[in-house]
Amino acid sequence: LKNMPQIDQRVSLRFHLNFLNAEEIRGYICHRLKSAGHVTGEVFTKEAIEFMYRDSKGIPREINRIAKLALDRAFSLQRRRIGKEIVAGIITDLHRQKGIGPKETQWKMISA
Repeated sequence: LKNMPQIDQRVSLRFHLNFLNAEEIRGYICHRLKSAGHVTGEVFTKEAIEFMYRDSKGIPREINRIAKLALDRAFSLQRRRIGKEIVAGIITDLHRQKGIGPKETQWKMISA
């Protein structure tokens, strides 16, 4: 924004979110799901959260992106719980879009 003063001048509120650890991600996602109307907010398995943490490095915007796509996929598959296989599939698809080859993605999923 600093390189574009015409936009920078219009930003009146700035806030920095720190990286989240795996436990914070669980709470963050549960809170967001409860706010959206889910009774418990418990949709993602512990393993799915760990996969999200490893790939997102705790960056909230990346967590939101992976979670949203996983929720969409789970809906299309008529699943109420989201396990690591759904999240791993989302991450693999995102890596393909970024040009990361299947071997790098496969290694990342196995090492998780």
